[in-house]
Amino acid sequence: MRRFFFPMLGLCLILLSSSLSAKKPLITVGKDECFIINSKEVIYDGKKENGEVIKLNLPIYRGTEEPATYSDLKSMVMANNEYLLNFCYYKNKEQTRKELLFDIINFYKKNLLKNIDTNKPSLLAVEDNEYIIYYDFLYEGVPGHILIMALDATNLSYHFGDVRLAQLKNNNLPIFLVLNIGKYSSYKK
Repeated sequence: MRRFFFPMLGLCLILLSSSLSAKKPLITVGKDECFIINSKEVIYDGKKENGEVIKLNLPIYRGTEEPATYSDLKSMVMANNEYLLNFCYYKNKEQTRKELLFDIINFYKKNLLKNIDTNKPSLLAVEDNEYIIYYDFLYEGVPGHILIMALDATNLSYHFGDVRLAQLKNNNLPIFLVLNIGKYSSYKK
């Protein structure tokens, strides 16, 4: 019995470790045909306000895989005109969409938005059933902005205000996020 147990245990451990170390692809496509970037960061060429080009390591919320370059991501997508820093997130079973929204904001508060009052974005609006948030930032001397959109907002009036007042329906629709590097939004204060 002992002779069979140890080889079987070794085989089980090998199979388990190989399944645990299986890498996800750099990009997966969500059920709503939006990109999910699995890398923990994307290496991107950014241009400082003085014109100097530098490499930026852009953190990706929920990313677990090795860093990817923007070129790596672009080579995986058929449409060359696609802006690849446009992606989405789905809530986990144990969280609401509002919790997911604040998870995303709190993640970027630690890096891209660390010098920003995230409760007072450049623009906060609910229009045509979409909750829209713009944050302008300066990261490593490079201007940029984040756009966060969530469909199915419950308040359909246009308003400015505090992000903490978000009213999102708790359905399974994704929250979309766009990282735009190289310029501020037109809503920068």
